[in-house]
Amino acid sequence: SRSWRLFQTLEEDCFACTQHEACPNGKPYCFIPDFIRFHQQVMPSNKAVNRAAETIASFNPSIIAPQHGSILRNRRDISHLLGMLSNMEKIGIDGIA
Repeated sequence: SRSWRLFQTLEEDCFACTQHEACPNGKPYCFIPDFIRFHQQVMPSNKAVNRAAETIASFNPSIIAPQHGSILRNRRDISHLLGMLSNMEKIGIDGIA
């Protein structure tokens, strides 16, 4: 993330937002574009990230402390971000083809 924080939380407006590159509420930074780009570059394929997100979601985690990135400690935030991962495209080799 270009603006790293130890703990990351989504604000209420973030759950319906689809304009991550330029926050419609005028916030100077949104971590979601960095979150998306990281997974597009690091994960091998759409199928791999979808499977990983579904597997993690099945545990209904209350906290995720990734090796790379901020700690997520709100189930609603985690569920939303895993849902985003499950629906991402152009990941890894699928983004090249």
